[in-house]
Amino acid sequence: MTLIAITGVIGSGKSTIAGILKSFGLPVIDADEISRKVTQKDGPAYKKIVDTFGTEILKQDLEIDRKKLAQIVFNSPEKRKILENIIHPLVEEERKKIIEDITSKNPNAIIVLDIPLLFEAGLENTVDYIICAYADRETLYERIAKRDGMSKEEFLMRLKNQMSLEEKVKKSHFVVNTNKSIEDLKSELFDIIKKINPCFVFP
Repeated sequence: MTLIAITGVIGSGKSTIAGILKSFGLPVIDADEISRKVTQKDGPAYKKIVDTFGTEILKQDLEIDRKKLAQIVFNSPEKRKILENIIHPLVEEERKKIIEDITSKNPNAIIVLDIPLLFEAGLENTVDYIICAYADRETLYERIAKRDGMSKEEFLMRLKNQMSLEEKVKKSHFVVNTNKSIEDLKSELFDIIKKINPCFVFP
């Protein structure tokens, strides 16, 4: 088994890289997807989050309003840490189950983990290789403003609350500038996978 983590910051192109690696036939485990699952109304983190942050974070259907919750925690490092301490262990537990399921069928699997907060959560030593998605700050903001309608102030606050992209670049095995065509990214990522496993072929 080989574990490859994709990391980066908001808007740096992690999902694009994950999508390309998935198109290569590699299983991709998305930390944000698991996070959404464990925080749903029937999820294991739901009650503790609502008890901690109050019912004002709920939508009409009583699901957690992730945007409201994000605004609360990104303006307070203490509250963000509390939320992370609730969610991260549950996400990690679920991720381990999925990895075990994949490797029970294929012990030599190359598994991709999309983990935006890899370094912040101290998980860098649990994977074999790290790919950092990179884009310059102007491109980051353009993408986020277009995708989420986020203000410049909120965008900068989000960046401030994560490890800097430059620091993540230094700690990663591979850095992929995502400000390229999909075809160029596919070629670059295929070369990276071949470096990691020279025997890799499309399934």
